[in-house]
Amino acid sequence: MKNRAKKRVDCNIHPTWVKFEGFREWALENGYEDNLVIGRGTRANPDTGDYCPTNARWITSQQNIEESLAKHHFFISPEGLL
Repeated sequence: MKNRAKKRVDCNIHPTWVKFEGFREWALENGYEDNLVIGRGTRANPDTGDYCPTNARWITSQQNIEESLAKHHFFISPEGLL
């Protein structure tokens, strides 16, 4: 999370999450499981905003991949329409 945030100009980490203990508390109270990864934003607008309690959620790696691909691509129907 910290490495990803450093790479983005528009992404910060909530002050309570800078130290692991604060993040750990949130994670355990909000559905952390070993097989999940942290995602930012909403399903409709994924990978946006800061890493903070109101903008983070636990998702599967597959969901993370699908959301990442969806934000960079759009689909055209056989008729050529978006």
